[in-house]
Amino acid sequence: MLITHDPMPVEIPKDMPMGARLRMFLGHYDLRFYVTETAYIDVGRGSFYAGNLVEFVVEEAAGCIGVVGQFCNFATPCHLYGGGEHRNELPVHTVEANIPFFDTISKAIPELRPREPDPFHIGNGVVISGRAQVLPGARIGDGSLVAAGAVVAGEVEPFAIAGGVPARHLRYRLDEETRAAVAQVRPWDFDIVYRGNNLHRLQELAVDTEAPHVYRKPSPRLVLRSSMTDKGLTMQALGFLDGEVMRPLSEAPPRAQAYLQQIPTDGPHFWLADMWR
Repeated sequence: MLITHDPMPVEIPKDMPMGARLRMFLGHYDLRFYVTETAYIDVGRGSFYAGNLVEFVVEEAAGCIGVVGQFCNFATPCHLYGGGEHRNELPVHTVEANIPFFDTISKAIPELRPREPDPFHIGNGVVISGRAQVLPGARIGDGSLVAAGAVVAGEVEPFAIAGGVPARHLRYRLDEETRAAVAQVRPWDFDIVYRGNNLHRLQELAVDTEAPHVYRKPSPRLVLRSSMTDKGLTMQALGFLDGEVMRPLSEAPPRAQAYLQQIPTDGPHFWLADMWR
């Protein structure tokens, strides 16, 4: 099937869960997921599932608590931690959360509040294996793999395999020449139509430093709020980013509005490679 920038008809079951619908229609877009009222993670194209893996976010956390690059794979279960750090450099490093009255008072005292989260950063084309944990402040390079059960608190080099508790460098996935070629080509930055129509030779293209590759153009990031309920994953579209300013969906291009409005309906449905064009 040839992928184009024109609307492409899609047939989906009427009983498809909303989480699956969202991934089908939004999985190839850059997204911002609010995991609390004030804290969010930015997720690149092809890494949709990351928005549902963040745990332990303190109530006071605000702003970005993590960044996930494009086309990353996450085994389940694995966890991305967005919680605040204990203040281990102080004589008293516990918080007052177990005594509600004290907890209310302590929120006004900087030394008794958890340290603000240090955002984790996961690069492009990363694989996080089952039961792995990514802690606040972790830095995971492009093309790397985190082994099952690993706990990443520091840095993982690009194209490396890291494992253990705490995670350490085990070896590189690729030889030096191949690593340099993939880093130069940046296959995760390919235009979505170009990538989709060349999946059968993606490995070849990823190391071809001479080919006239087609790369993505900048586009807005859709802003969502995600939550888990007894009915499964739910999401609310809050708007889109114009630079760092969030605009309401009513100001989005008509093509984008029509695309988003169809998702919860019974159809007919259509898929767009780029609703922002």
